[in-house]
Amino acid sequence: MLDDPDWNVTFAPNGKLLEEGEILRRPAFAKTLERIAKEGVEAFYMVCGLALEPRMHAHSLNSKINITLNLG
Repeated sequence: MLDDPDWNVTFAPNGKLLEEGEILRRPAFAKTLERIAKEGVEAFYMVCGLALEPRMHAHSLNSKINITLNLG
């Protein structure tokens, strides 16, 4: 996670992993949740202005996690 910019900005904001008791801040995720609350679930499936099928979105998320964990 320390070497991956998609993760380190959240889980290692100062170059080291957060420790127990430190505050985890996820402003982009908060904005996503606010958008879903305001616009509905369809907003969740929008990426770069293009609507994705729910299966494609789930596959994309799953792929990113597997790559990060060196599983795929």
